[in-house]
Amino acid sequence: MGPEAKSNLVPNFIKASSPSKLRDSMLEQNLKSGKQISYQDIALAQDGYWYAWFYEEFNLYAQVKNNKVVEK
Repeated sequence: MGPEAKSNLVPNFIKASSPSKLRDSMLEQNLKSGKQISYQDIALAQDGYWYAWFYEEFNLYAQVKNNKVVEK
């Protein structure tokens, strides 16, 4: 079962070259957000990187300009 429906909640990911570096990146992301993040679909991809997906809340008004998503 996924997160409750919110228009500003979108999937995001982190990637790293090894499982231990991915774990370090997860801890860093938790510290940045100030919350515990529930990571999903952790996998080694064909490009050789480990990926972990998570949901992140975005400020839609700051992210969307002229009907285009503005990159962070």
